[in-house]
Amino acid sequence: MITIAVIGLGNRGSGYMRWTRLLNNRNAKITALCDSDEYRLNTYGDKYRVDKNNRYLNEEDFFKAGRLADAIYICTMDNDHYRHAIAAIECGYHIMLEKPVSTDISECEEIRDRAKEKGLHVVVCHVMRYSPFFKKMNQLVKSGKYGKIVSIEHTENIGYFHFAHSYVRGNWRDSEKTTPMLMAKCCHDFDLIHWLMGDGCRSVSSYGSLSYFKNENAPKDSGKICLDCPKQVREKCPYDAEKLYITAPIWRFTFLKFLGNVITGKPIYNRQDKYDSLRNGLFGRCVYKCDNNACDHQVVTMDYGDDRYVNLNVTAFSRLNYRRTSIHMEKADILCDESKGRFIINRFGKCKKTVYAGVIHFVHISGDIAIVKNFIKLLSGKPIKTDDLTFIDTTIVSHRNVMLAEQSRKEGGKLIYL
Repeated sequence: MITIAVIGLGNRGSGYMRWTRLLNNRNAKITALCDSDEYRLNTYGDKYRVDKNNRYLNEEDFFKAGRLADAIYICTMDNDHYRHAIAAIECGYHIMLEKPVSTDISECEEIRDRAKEKGLHVVVCHVMRYSPFFKKMNQLVKSGKYGKIVSIEHTENIGYFHFAHSYVRGNWRDSEKTTPMLMAKCCHDFDLIHWLMGDGCRSVSSYGSLSYFKNENAPKDSGKICLDCPKQVREKCPYDAEKLYITAPIWRFTFLKFLGNVITGKPIYNRQDKYDSLRNGLFGRCVYKCDNNACDHQVVTMDYGDDRYVNLNVTAFSRLNYRRTSIHMEKADILCDESKGRFIINRFGKCKKTVYAGVIHFVHISGDIAIVKNFIKLLSGKPIKTDDLTFIDTTIVSHRNVMLAEQSRKEGGKLIYL
């Protein structure tokens, strides 16, 4: 039986716990928890039958207790990852670490080096890799049927409602206190690009800014929180918090309507808890009157040598909430539609062909399931394939590309050579 400790019981931590129990009930068990919220700690502690002596409200006592399990899921806030990973390594834990690892590459390298000294695994949660959709994309590109990649056009449609939730009202609104939007949201995309293109990135340049979610764009007579905004203003506003989180039909904004545990901070909540949170918390504020500075759109261009190029477009200004990718190869172009789980292959001189990944939608969830399953296999000593997990060595490469792109953006699009 593999035992697992968890620090950080928010949306990501609780999700990994759920899949651990559902998928590996006979092979793995949650045995220790740490979270600064006592209600959340005890709710999940009771749910997963964690001994009360192994529930910790602060990280100092948690890590001081030493090694409480074989492995640990680190699912805390971005700026805590380095500190918690180093402490976990000192305790002797194998680690499954939420992304991003750190915006400081030297800290990423320190985690890697210290873990290697102790013979410990550090797996980073680039969960997109493990979804059937992106695994199929990689297989198609590397099949040899279509020649080499010439260029990639990759668009990360954050979705206007998702961007407002995470990068205007939410935890990643201040890039100086957390991580830049490009790292927080797109380290997945940089990892996927690295997976397709390899290690050969030669140079990076980037432009981006916060152009819209600012006070000067607020509608006339709008309030500081949505619930206090005049009805005629709210009816026209696509960012009205009550509509996004509570009253919209179930088929609209599903992503947000089921984030009640995030906006209330409670694992168990009701409709009134949501209203209280919108009035008193982060997520009910007017999107034009928040303390945000995260870019709402950014473009990145990368030169991978051998006449191969990548263009990444990241935008809040889309109704879509999924990625679209065009891969241009020597013998075909492949249009990759994440929303439908399909690939349209236009082989030059031949009829186009449509291939399906087998699983439609839920790309993130399918990736979450796979990484938990493969991590438990790794700890159990069972063989895993090369692409079954992303270890920190690989993450360092893509993280470095992200931070160089962010440096380029701050320097007005300066071309930066690796």
